[in-house]
Amino acid sequence: MVDQPLQEQLAVVSHLLYTLTQDGDGDEGSGEDDSDESSDPCNHYTALDQTWRATNYTTKNVACDRRVQWKGWYRLFYRGKPIQMPERCVKKEMCGTHAPLWLVGGHPRIRDGVVTRKVCGNWKNNCCLFKSPPIQVKACRGNYYVYKFVKPVACHMAYCAGKIQCKWILRKI
Repeated sequence: MVDQPLQEQLAVVSHLLYTLTQDGDGDEGSGEDDSDESSDPCNHYTALDQTWRATNYTTKNVACDRRVQWKGWYRLFYRGKPIQMPERCVKKEMCGTHAPLWLVGGHPRIRDGVVTRKVCGNWKNNCCLFKSPPIQVKACRGNYYVYKFVKPVACHMAYCAGKIQCKWILRKI
């Protein structure tokens, strides 16, 4: 780890601490049979790197994820860096759309496997005025998430990409 930049070293340490605390015993398993990695969405996803999905992005050319043919699982990036869906209400007209979609219920842990989460769209001072169909989410080894997106209930709504929430764990050794 000597030749790696400090930021990369911290990311590795953070991931190791995160991994060791998932089940309390260092086992990241979800209780499912992990032997068939060919069907694991953590290994088979489409990278979605569109800067307009950022929580601080505004535009007059609004996006509509209802027009997208969603197939399979997606991993979010922002300019090549991993990112995740926001877990809090996003201001209207952000994320390159009118009603930005955010994740309700938080992200799962690795041991949770694939979970279903509600998705809300903010509009007219109501963080959940639009209740889009639920999506599936999975936490993956390497401290990232994959999402199985579906068509929102209407245009102009789009899935947002926000900052990665760091999970720092400090304890005595």
